[in-house]
Amino acid sequence: MNTEQIIGIVVALASGLGLQQIWGLLKNKLDAKHKKEEKSTDYKERRISELELELKKANKTIIDLTLRLGKLEERVIHIAKQRIKK
Repeated sequence: MNTEQIIGIVVALASGLGLQQIWGLLKNKLDAKHKKEEKSTDYKERRISELELELKKANKTIIDLTLRLGKLEERVIHIAKQRIKK
């Protein structure tokens, strides 16, 4: 298609539907796309927050387990020292 045919089609659509209706269709399409992007962004932000909370819980668990391991090591060393003395 050449430029003249494209212009003719656009003019025919504009006159047939009216500029306001064309603008309304374009606006609805753009609004729908924007809403989809917002939902995607909201989901991503929520998911990031959830993952941050899970990470904090995991870090706390690691710290607790490290402390428990340290206490167990102290007990083993203490018991080993007592057995060596006997």
